[in-house]
Amino acid sequence: MGTEIAARKHLKFTSIKAIIVSMLIIAGIYILNTGMMDFTEQGTIAYLSDEWNLSSENTFLNNITTDEIDDYIRNKAKPGDKVTITSRMPDEGQNTAPTIKLHVVNLPYKVYYNNNLITDDSMRYVKKNIYLGERTTYVGLPSSAAGRDVSIAFFIRENNHNSRLFTPIWGNSEDLFFRFISDNVFAISIGIFLFVFGILFFTISLFILPAMRKVSELICSSLLCVSIGLYILSDASILKMFLDTELCDALYVVSVFTYVPLICLLLHAIYPYKIKSALGITAIIAAVSNGILILLHFCGVLFIDQTFGLTYIIEVALIVVQIITINREGLISWRSETAGSLELKAIIVLEALDMIEPIPEILSYAYVDVNVTIKLIGPAIFAALTAYNNLTYLSDAYVNGTAYTKLKRLAYRDELTGLANRATFDKLMNKFAKTDEDYLIMSIDLNDLKKINDNYGHVRGDEYIKKFGKILDETFGAYGTCARTGGDEFVVMSTTLSDDKAYSLTESLRQKMSTLSRKNDKPYSVAVGWAFRHERGYNDPHEIYLLADGRMYDNKRMIKGEEGR
Repeated sequence: MGTEIAARKHLKFTSIKAIIVSMLIIAGIYILNTGMMDFTEQGTIAYLSDEWNLSSENTFLNNITTDEIDDYIRNKAKPGDKVTITSRMPDEGQNTAPTIKLHVVNLPYKVYYNNNLITDDSMRYVKKNIYLGERTTYVGLPSSAAGRDVSIAFFIRENNHNSRLFTPIWGNSEDLFFRFISDNVFAISIGIFLFVFGILFFTISLFILPAMRKVSELICSSLLCVSIGLYILSDASILKMFLDTELCDALYVVSVFTYVPLICLLLHAIYPYKIKSALGITAIIAAVSNGILILLHFCGVLFIDQTFGLTYIIEVALIVVQIITINREGLISWRSETAGSLELKAIIVLEALDMIEPIPEILSYAYVDVNVTIKLIGPAIFAALTAYNNLTYLSDAYVNGTAYTKLKRLAYRDELTGLANRATFDKLMNKFAKTDEDYLIMSIDLNDLKKINDNYGHVRGDEYIKKFGKILDETFGAYGTCARTGGDEFVVMSTTLSDDKAYSLTESLRQKMSTLSRKNDKPYSVAVGWAFRHERGYNDPHEIYLLADGRMYDNKRMIKGEEGR
């Protein structure tokens, strides 16, 4: 009981402490990433937001901004159109590796300098009918490009209403790279924290605590953290700096479509009995509908950006079901700090913030950054409360594991000697009854234990038993199982000992006991007898044990006879 109380005191966290700890971890990652961003720009970074010329079909627009270009692409250009924009690159600064950073959504493009093609990597997505989502690309230009015209040709796809063009940026490739990291350092911190946190607890719950009562909840919450972390890192094009583009797109799609099903499964895992039917149905609906959308996406029939509206409707409908169910069952209590209640609060906060993502116009009037509010703050709070929840379960697992270990030891180990007990002996006897191997059973009895108890007290008798148990384990422990089956009765069971080896080890045991007897000036000695399975024509461990026990008593009588002479 003392161990359990100490473990709970050591691992107990309140929800406020969990938030502080999680935020400190995120802050540490943020500070580390910020420290890595301590660099000096080698050249000039310029945002190419205006002075563009646009040509498309019969349309020619001069001296327009990138916002106007974006509006034209989304609302006026038609599928199949080629929209070319041209602008003069800045000629200030000393950009030794001039580069344009392009951030687009669903816009394949080609970049030209002096009518020479610089890159058309994204066109392969058009030819293969592969999803071309949000991406950031760095296009290297010749050193002579400063002060010269550069053209970018965009090719409008069928779902052009989902296409976007963000302001291109000009500068050194290294400067642009580090500026991108610096601008996204908070997203990187949150994304890495969620991903690593999720993988860590998923591994613990799957491989270390497989028998834990709440392991399904841990697995679901861990997978949800991984999913949200991947979404943040892939949505900000952070993963694409390190992994294959198509792989990153696949991770993005999977993270988007598994979000709602994982939430449903997590709620089902938290309250498996109270809201089993409602959440079970919603989880199935979410999994099937989003599974179909994933299949359509990877088959090139309907890309993810064409299904955001449908996905949002499904998500809203399922969240309404969740709220109604949770309210009806009375599951939420804002004053409660139980693990399940905290997990539920985390989900509610996450979903509440996620619901305002499709309303950027409302947020813009309040001067709120949508990306920070939705994609970072919500997941950060979710991670903090989930951290407490998982730590609570680990605390319970530690306490329960300690108690289980103690009970298991009491069930199968002799408390005084630490050797196997009668229950283990019976278990092995049943196992030997089913084996085809030859085996040895050795019966051992301590001589004069009653005399020592009567003359020196039971404390000395217990010391006698304990010391012999240690000697027995040192002698035979490497060859089989040593067990105490009664007060002064011991057994050795082995499938590796031969008759000669058993004899030599028995003599070694007698010598050790003789030495112990001289040191303590007490009559310590043992009687030993053993028998093998092959000595009987059939396999009956109990018969073998009786044969060994009879030989032990023969040995005991012989010892008594020698002492009487």
